[in-house]
Amino acid sequence: MVQYEGWIYYSNQEKGGGIYRQSIDGLCLEKLNDAKSDYINIVGNSIYFRQVREHAVCKMSLDGSKISIIKKSAPIRMLDVINKSIIYSDGENIYCIQDGVGEKTMLDVDCPIIDFSISNNGLLYSYVEKLDGKESVRQKLVLR
Repeated sequence: MVQYEGWIYYSNQEKGGGIYRQSIDGLCLEKLNDAKSDYINIVGNSIYFRQVREHAVCKMSLDGSKISIIKKSAPIRMLDVINKSIIYSDGENIYCIQDGVGEKTMLDVDCPIIDFSISNNGLLYSYVEKLDGKESVRQKLVLR
């Protein structure tokens, strides 16, 4: 769920996972798309999200128009947007897509990535490490 300029944007999983927006005063509710979606991010006048069934990173206008697929790939497990950089993970690596630059691998890890958080300062990620047959969850900070 994201609050932006008087609206709350969210994915309603009980009604198929489409993206909705509701005015903060609760008087206006609009359905923006039908596709099962999650990982909603808003940057400028665009909504970035994952289309679950298509395994796609998508972008659309705040009113639900101008939908485009930015990246269609293997299962996308996590997605975040900072400035105009789209950061996502397939569970093993973390990738970055930048407007006009293309895609690059940000982080290549030899173990499963559980979660990540990104800010202007860097990337914090959690991963599963196996040592001597035992699994433990670790975190690592990568500064920009």
